[in-house]
Amino acid sequence: MIEVVLLIIVLMLTSCSSDTTPVAGAGHAAPLAIGFDASADDAPTRAANAIGASGALASAGGFGVFACNTGLHRYGDVSVSSNFMYNQQVASTDAGLSWRYEPVKYWPNGEDDGSGATARHRVSFFAYAPYSDLSGASAASYCISAFHLQHEQTNPWLTYRLHPDVAQQVDLLYALPQTDRQRPDVATPVALTFRHALSCVGDKVTVDLTDALRTHYHDMVTGTRTQVAVRLTAVSITYTLTERGRLVLWTADGDPNWQTISSGNATTERTVSLTDGLPHTLYSYNGSAEGGTAWQAEGHGVYYLPIEVEGHPQTAAITVGYDVVTTIAGETSAESRTTSGVLTLSAVSEGYQAGKNLNIDINIFSEE
Repeated sequence: MIEVVLLIIVLMLTSCSSDTTPVAGAGHAAPLAIGFDASADDAPTRAANAIGASGALASAGGFGVFACNTGLHRYGDVSVSSNFMYNQQVASTDAGLSWRYEPVKYWPNGEDDGSGATARHRVSFFAYAPYSDLSGASAASYCISAFHLQHEQTNPWLTYRLHPDVAQQVDLLYALPQTDRQRPDVATPVALTFRHALSCVGDKVTVDLTDALRTHYHDMVTGTRTQVAVRLTAVSITYTLTERGRLVLWTADGDPNWQTISSGNATTERTVSLTDGLPHTLYSYNGSAEGGTAWQAEGHGVYYLPIEVEGHPQTAAITVGYDVVTTIAGETSAESRTTSGVLTLSAVSEGYQAGKNLNIDINIFSEE
């Protein structure tokens, strides 16, 4: 009797195993495995750890897939759950030339549509990158911190939060939905096209003087004052950004479908101090020749969500330090000065457009 019970348990476990190769029976087509192909927008330099083409997608750990089998119904006609795939990792070992996952899933064959003919089931696919196992052990699994539950009837979604360390910030991509796909006649991969879900600010920062201020310093050189120079010494930006949000992987128009989360902290701060090539002479005049150039730093971009919680705007508070160096009667002295300003990201025309870079141009325009 004990042996019979054990045998039943083993058979039940085997029959539930998702990696069992299906067997073609009478009236059913031979099993056809579901494969994937992936491509990513080759975005310009945005920030550290940016994911560009598919090779970078592969090196970032691949992507996660959710899939819904809605039977004979279209995706938009029924309530759905991720009943076919749930955060299935799809990875590549050849820089994105091929993609693999396990256990392999097979296209459903379909069922009688009531007329005696076999109608093929519809499967809808949604994906994001980089892959997260929600463990928090990696930067990706920290930033991509939650999903809908597998049994929930909802569009697939994920929660994304900014990493506290800018050096470990994580890019986020989503695939254009592939809805109502049916079993092809021949093996054809499901082609996933990934787009960027985040925006970036401060990848390029420029500091210069206005022409009016250059004229002001030029006119200071007279009498015993034989030279004036403006030397940039410090640039710091403190970003106040939306801490986290929900990205729904279904989208009607192809744009990322972001939703705000009102619980917890609405915003978080990140401070970036720029030291590239500092100190730097922005302007100099010695009575006969002018010199100096605008200062620029690149590669210090910060990712942010292109949404804000009501009443909590996203901003960049900029502080610039500089010295005014003068030579009077042969004696040179430097006076340190500081100026500041605040940029509201939503005030920029493309400030909340995913995939865009906001460069920051700073002009010192008046004498304090």
